[in-house]
Amino acid sequence: MGNIIVAAIVVVLLIIGVLHYKKTLQSGCCGEHDQIKKIGTGDKDKNLYPYRTILHIDDMFCKNCAATIENAFNQHKEYLASVNMNKKEITILSMNQPDLETYKQMIIKLGYSPR
Repeated sequence: MGNIIVAAIVVVLLIIGVLHYKKTLQSGCCGEHDQIKKIGTGDKDKNLYPYRTILHIDDMFCKNCAATIENAFNQHKEYLASVNMNKKEITILSMNQPDLETYKQMIIKLGYSPR
C-alpha cells in the first residue's frame, strides 16, 4: 500500500514538472511570462557598421534571453546586434574596430557565457 502512495506522488510530481517545462518553453525562461521588448538602434543601415563579429552563446534558451543580449548592444549607437536562436549566436555589427573582450564582458555581466 505504501509503495502505491509513493508511486502516485512521484507520478503527480512528474506531471507537474512536465507541465511547468512545457509552459516555460512557450513563454520563455527569463522574465517569467512578460515578453522583453527589443530596443531599436539609432540607425539600421548596415553600411554604417563596417565591422562584424559573431559570438556563440550556448546558455541562451528563449526569446527573452535573445532580447536581453541584443538590447545590451543596441542601446549603444555604435552597435547593431541580432541574435540567431537556432545557431545560439549573436552577430554584432560595429562602427569601430571590435573589442572582443569588451563584447564578452558585456554578455558575461548579463549572466551568459560567450565563446
